[in-house]
Amino acid sequence: FERHRAGDPPTDAEIGAVCAAVHRAFDASGAQPPAGDTLIALAGTACTLAAVARGIAPFDAAHVDGTVLSVDEARTVARRLASSSVH
Repeated sequence: FERHRAGDPPTDAEIGAVCAAVHRAFDASGAQPPAGDTLIALAGTACTLAAVARGIAPFDAAHVDGTVLSVDEARTVARRLASSSVH
């Protein structure tokens, strides 16, 4: 992420560059995305998305365990975090 952004918060163009880099890396890996409409995730990023989506602050793992987010919810939170300042 850091190699593609100079602004804080990043511009739409910088976020687009990050997304393009992720797609290129995924394509180069030869891995196939999972079939279906369910993705199971764990640890850092998944827990952060769940906590932000549910307004859990301070973070408490017990309150995010088992959280189910729709694709739209995950995208909304990801966009919110991507457009936030780190300072």
